[in-house]
Amino acid sequence: MKFWSPAIDNSATGIVAGPPTRRLRLAPRRAKRTLKLLALLSGDSLAIWATRASVWFGRPRLKVTYSPDTNLYFVHESEVHAFSHPKRLWTLFNGQIARGKKLAYEYLLDQIDFQDGDRIIDVGANTGDLALAFRAMNRKVYIEAFEPSPGEFAALQKNLAACSAVINFHAHQVALWSEVSDGLTFYLKPGKGDSSILPIEGAAGKIMVEGQRLDNALSPDGTRYRLLKLEAEGAEPEILQGTERLLPQIDFITVDVGFERGTKALSTLPEVVNFLLTRLCCTNRVTGGPPLSPDGLIPWLQ
Repeated sequence: MKFWSPAIDNSATGIVAGPPTRRLRLAPRRAKRTLKLLALLSGDSLAIWATRASVWFGRPRLKVTYSPDTNLYFVHESEVHAFSHPKRLWTLFNGQIARGKKLAYEYLLDQIDFQDGDRIIDVGANTGDLALAFRAMNRKVYIEAFEPSPGEFAALQKNLAACSAVINFHAHQVALWSEVSDGLTFYLKPGKGDSSILPIEGAAGKIMVEGQRLDNALSPDGTRYRLLKLEAEGAEPEILQGTERLLPQIDFITVDVGFERGTKALSTLPEVVNFLLTRLCCTNRVTGGPPLSPDGLIPWLQ
């Protein structure tokens, strides 16, 4: 088995398609220790020392700046990309293209034949790093992005506006859910990018946000969407329930179903897979795969 290591590769060459068995090469341990120390800093101090550290460890010569007016950090490379919390510096420490390649491989986007002009739905967009994946794949796309966290949303708007891979975008500061609501409690954990509509351990605070169904926010009017990327820190089943009328217009769905649901940190894999199979199999859009039980579920996922 060959292991790919694109994480340190910051070249401008596009993603090369390959097997989903690849792994990412981790940064040297010395650099990881430095990132932990840098995460203790904030403001201009973080910007100054992060810029110096990028040179020390042979990374692209990144210049990091801080804006007290917006409370955002900006990584200046061939393009400018923002992040909203000091502890998120690691996401861009290897460079913007390396970050894009990492996300493209994690979400298996290299397995999809994207074309310029494709329409993408990014749910749980955070600061809009998914746009860097399309930049790494040398594709220019339209993006509908959804992110309720105020700090991340501010960075999201700036990043989508500045990214050369984005033809146009709409950024929605709402929390997607299974129903429409004027007030949902949203738990904030920006340092790890783990904010969620569900109660979580170690939340830094909570805010009230607007709740919306995805198939209300984007009308089922026949518009084709090449991809729905969904990462909602455990709320994926409810968001999919609110996407049901839009599913026939989506070609591919990639979902983070890791162990992140609620205070018990459960996986959403069974709910997500069975929800999609029962809907997509009924429309003859999925063929093959394991036999389903009479109620339409994969037996081992019940």
